[in-house]
This record gives sequence, C-alpha cells and structure tokens, in this order.
Amino acid sequence: MDQTLTGNYQLRKENGMDSVPVSSTSSTGNIFSLAGKSYLAKYCGIVLLLWSAVSGFADPASRIEIKVSATPPENLLKNADFEKGLSPWRTGRKSGVELCEGTAHSGKFSLKVTLDSSDRKKHISTKSFYCTRSNLKSPLRPGKSYIISGWMLANPDLRKPPMTYHGAGFSLSVYAKGWKKKANCHITSAGLGRWVHLVSKPVLIPEWAVTPEFHAGIFYVSGTAFFDDMSLTEAYVKLNFQVKSSGLLQVVVEDDAGCLLFDSGELPEKTNEFSKSIEILSSGNYFVRVINRGGNVAEKAYPGRSPAGS
Repeated sequence: MDQTLTGNYQLRKENGMDSVPVSSTSSTGNIFSLAGKSYLAKYCGIVLLLWSAVSGFADPASRIEIKVSATPPENLLKNADFEKGLSPWRTGRKSGVELCEGTAHSGKFSLKVTLDSSDRKKHISTKSFYCTRSNLKSPLRPGKSYIISGWMLANPDLRKPPMTYHGAGFSLSVYAKGWKKKANCHITSAGLGRWVHLVSKPVLIPEWAVTPEFHAGIFYVSGTAFFDDMSLTEAYVKLNFQVKSSGLLQVVVEDDAGCLLFDSGELPEKTNEFSKSIEILSSGNYFVRVINRGGNVAEKAYPGRSPAGS
C-alpha cells in the first residue's frame, strides 16, 4: 500500500561520512532538502534520494502502481514433503529414520531422524536420508549454481557446536567420476523448539560433476529432528518489476535483511514509467520500493511471504 513520509528522518550525505537527524514539522509528511544538496534518508527500510526539486508535501492524488514477477525455479526433489510416503528417499541400513504423521510443517507427514547416545557409542556419528541422480526430476547442469533449503524442527537439547558440519540440516555434494573430486553446500542448525527454514549458500556445479547426493539428517550431534518441505533449485532467477506513477523519483530493491540490491538513483523529470530486470537468489524475500515527486512511497513484496525462519 502507499505510504506518506511522516515522523523522523535520518539524513546522510552522499559521501556517507556524516549524518544529520531531521524531524518532520508536518503530520502530512515533508520531503526535506538541505541547502539544495541531495541526501540519502533511511525510512521504513527504503533508501530515499532527496533533492531540493521535490521539497514540499506529499500529494495523496499521486498514486504509485508496482507490478513484480519472476518465474519460480523447479524443485528437483521428488516427494519433498513426504505426503506420498518414503519413496524415493533412501535411509541405508541405519535405524532411526522414519515417516512421522502429525508433526509436519505442512500437510500431514514429515521425516523423523533420531541419533542418540547409544549410536555414538557404536561410533555412528550421522543419521540421514538421501537421494541421488536417479531420484531427481532432472539432472544438475554444470555451470549453473544451486541452493538447497528445507524446514527443520528440533528441541533445544539438539545443540550445534561451532563446527561447520555439526547439527541438523541439509547437504548437497557432487562428485567426479571415481569419487576423486567433490563440491558441496550445506546448512545446519541447533534445535530451537520450532520449525526453522534453513537455506544454504549457492554451489556452482563443476564441469566434472557426475554424481549428486542430497542428504538431510543429524550430523555429529545427538538428538531428534523432523524434516519437511525441502527443495533443491537453481540459485538465481530474474526479478522483473514495472512501476507507473506521475513523476517517478526513485526505485530501489532490497532483500529482507535490508541489503540494497538495486537503486535507480534520481530518475529524469517527467518519468512516469520505469521497468527493470535484476538477478536475485531464488530463496529470498524482496521488496520493490518507490518514491515519486509528489512525496508518496509505495512497496511491493516478492514473493509475498513471511521471511525465512518465521
């Protein structure tokens, strides 16, 4: 929805060296300029470029229309929510991996993994389920980057030491012929007593990669964890956005961590339409934010869901 600028602003000079706090003197929302110089203002997570040319009050009649689209990448994992049972997932010969009804992130089922102290005494340090190339919907493509993600539930007694691979979570490894080379990505966590969304960093598939393995489970710690709604997708997609308004001033894109991914800067006067396509991580949440010369601010979220982990 549209928002007008009200309340306090934190202005920062373009060189980023010093900041000047400024308080609004109007409940309708002023746009500020200082001595005719341009400033950056942080307001509601948006980086605003302020110019003396637009000093004045917000115009409620100057509406902003934002359209955002992207083609979601295909999830290459089959039966990633376990609503069709265990197939095609493999559990090896280890006990402690079972289908669980009633505890699920979505639907009815999840997969439950238990690794206890008696396993550790038998020198069993990991418990997981996995799939290989034949169980994927399509092959991983060399030269492309991929990410893995999924939801995990474990009690706080499942701890994660400060070691990379320890904890409960997911891993993707790709091997060369003869198992002589490996590239991988992984994401693990301690138990938090609630469902948490785990997302790995991207991994680039090398030209020599022939055998992929996706694993989910408990690694080098003891406890019980539930896994659900997992994915293996290409890491990057194109985010397309189109903006329409009378007198557009600036368009920015941020992720849900507040990192600025795109900034149009000050648009030319009489700009009424603006469109752009940028590359984003497929797993994230993004916000297209717009200010026009009438002082109005609007925001559109993609994909319109709560941030990961909530």
